[in-house]
Amino acid sequence: MMTSATFEYEKFMKNLNIFELEYRIRKWVSSQPVRFDFTNTNQRKMKGGKNNRNGILQPDYDRDTRILMSELLYLFLVNSSKIDTLCVSDFDKNFSFILKIADEEPEARKCLQNLQHLRISTHQPISTCLMKLSDISRNIEYLEIENCNINSFELKRLINVQNNLKNLTVEFVVNQPYQIHNVNNVLSELSSKAKSITRIKIKDAADIFIIFNSFVNLIELIINNTDKCDLKKWEHLSKVESLKKLKKLVINNKKGPIYFNIIAEFIERSSCDLDQIVISTTKPQDPTYIGKLINSISRTCPNLTVFEGLIGNNHINEFSQLLQTCNNLKYLHIYPVKTSWENEVYKFDDILQQMIQYLPFNLNKLFLEDGWLISDVNLFKKFLEGRKLLELSLISFHAYRSITYNYQELEDICENYKENDYLLDYHFYS
Repeated sequence: MMTSATFEYEKFMKNLNIFELEYRIRKWVSSQPVRFDFTNTNQRKMKGGKNNRNGILQPDYDRDTRILMSELLYLFLVNSSKIDTLCVSDFDKNFSFILKIADEEPEARKCLQNLQHLRISTHQPISTCLMKLSDISRNIEYLEIENCNINSFELKRLINVQNNLKNLTVEFVVNQPYQIHNVNNVLSELSSKAKSITRIKIKDAADIFIIFNSFVNLIELIINNTDKCDLKKWEHLSKVESLKKLKKLVINNKKGPIYFNIIAEFIERSSCDLDQIVISTTKPQDPTYIGKLINSISRTCPNLTVFEGLIGNNHINEFSQLLQTCNNLKYLHIYPVKTSWENEVYKFDDILQQMIQYLPFNLNKLFLEDGWLISDVNLFKKFLEGRKLLELSLISFHAYRSITYNYQELEDICENYKENDYLLDYHFYS
């Protein structure tokens, strides 16, 4: 008798997101034409003969969701030895299921012991559940802390017991005053673990800058801000001198300011020879310091391969120096310095002239952001022809259709130059 093959997908799971799991279960339960009645089903027996559920409950969506969550978590944790990532957003409800299963099933406990990546995201006070996790999971390499209290003793304890923390994402909720040397403070504990950490991603958590001199082996730093930035907290970054090994710096702020003078001082003081630097914002706080930043990059980062940032028409000399100093540039993604929210256009011709005079030999991609205008397309042709003459690598060109007065003319040029091996490829955005 033939039977259908069953793929035991739970044995190959690597990532378990509790919030997403509950969301999918609730969505599925609510779409059913009738509510479930579990009163007559065989209850799963735990080791020792204990039932995991007691009593008879009236059918309802919340109860059905809880039961299905419990059963699926049991299935995943007991049967999957490959889970290495756990994302938790609610310690009081669903996480208690995980700890209960781990207490009763050795395989589930082993699964938590092998965790390498943990994401904690909660707007509520962290309960004692996190303390229990600290007793089990001690080999986490990547810890994500989102919306967590900087004064949390439970979180501090979790960080304290980790043996190999390398990757950190932080987003703090600071609702009480704190002292950096307070034993219950998360920053104090992170400072003690700093030497093993090579990558940090920050979201609205400038408080951490005060301990940045401790991260002597940091290689990658990503700072994402979504709103206002506290200048006093950012000033701590300008005093950091120990990040000599930093190779990648990314700073994004879609709404609030970026302090270019502080970033420039940070790069110079740390003497970090960056390989990649990405700095983007829709409207800079003080564009006058952009030139200072570009000069700092030119002096400190001769091996730069990726530059994504803002350049204004009054930064021609600084950009020229960057092209001459950073000979390994492979990727240029250039934003105009906008002074208002209007649809302003800024001529790229003078900057393009510098790129013709000081051809970046290793360039393979040029991306011009919305707002730039090449008024003389012959300059673009001259740029490509100069590269062809020197037998330099072909580049990929990306820009917006507003890049020129006559978009069709530029597109025809790009197509022709691509066919004749002057250009690798091109793409224009609407």
